[in-house]
Amino acid sequence: MDIYVNGAYRNNKTEIGMLMQDFNAKSSDEMNFEVLAECVNYLKNEGGQGKMSRIFEEISAEAASDATAKAAVKAKDEKNNNAD
Repeated sequence: MDIYVNGAYRNNKTEIGMLMQDFNAKSSDEMNFEVLAECVNYLKNEGGQGKMSRIFEEISAEAASDATAKAAVKAKDEKNNNAD
């Protein structure tokens, strides 16, 4: 199930409007939802940057490995097709 939301929507009378406000807030102090604000504050200000950097590096390495494997399969297929 997919849910699409207009990211420009802001209405502090609805939960989705407040969530869109939080997603666009520049500071956790400007957020409506406390749990989200605490997580954002940790990731931006309290050392979470290093953790996110490691996670991003792991995701990047996995994507590079997948791309290399796909390229090798494609090259092998092309070689086999050209040999015919």
